[in-house]
Amino acid sequence: MNLTGLKGWRDYSEHDVVNMFAPSGVMTKGTLVAIELGTGNTNVGGTGIPTPTPYMTVNTPFGLAPSYAYGVRGVVNWKLKAANTGNACVGMLLYDVGTTNRFGEDYRYRPTHERHEQQVTLLGQSAPFVKRGTFQVGSGNIEGTVTVGSGFHARNGNFYPEAYSRSTSLGTFLTSRDADGYAYVALDCI
Repeated sequence: MNLTGLKGWRDYSEHDVVNMFAPSGVMTKGTLVAIELGTGNTNVGGTGIPTPTPYMTVNTPFGLAPSYAYGVRGVVNWKLKAANTGNACVGMLLYDVGTTNRFGEDYRYRPTHERHEQQVTLLGQSAPFVKRGTFQVGSGNIEGTVTVGSGFHARNGNFYPEAYSRSTSLGTFLTSRDADGYAYVALDCI
């Protein structure tokens, strides 16, 4: 995973953080996101019944598994996707979304605190995104040439510089890229 997409320096209000949507695929923090599917009940599948797990089928609630060996893992049906030109960008991811750590070990079988320390959300779980604030964004999330005061829009989940327009830009670049390729942005979605 690209852990350099968003540096630790951030200035935003917790009131601008939304944690109700799950990304539809593996994404890195700093990705601009849009809503993919905003309807449905969050605790059942599209058929109205809980989705089957290896021990749970339609006919038998928990198969032949002993009672201590099963667990129902919730899945969030409201989905996010990487924002693109023409999508209504709702914010920027604050956590990485994935299934394995840098050593290839599955996060589901690792201690929970490890995911929180590394700011990672499991695929299928809700991931926090922020609607507005000031951030230091990495070169992996910026396409094109950055100039101070230029605006940006979303393209494949990345920041794409453009001439600033109050009505169409998602925010402003506060600096040009530094030696490491990072730039400060003022994000203002919604």
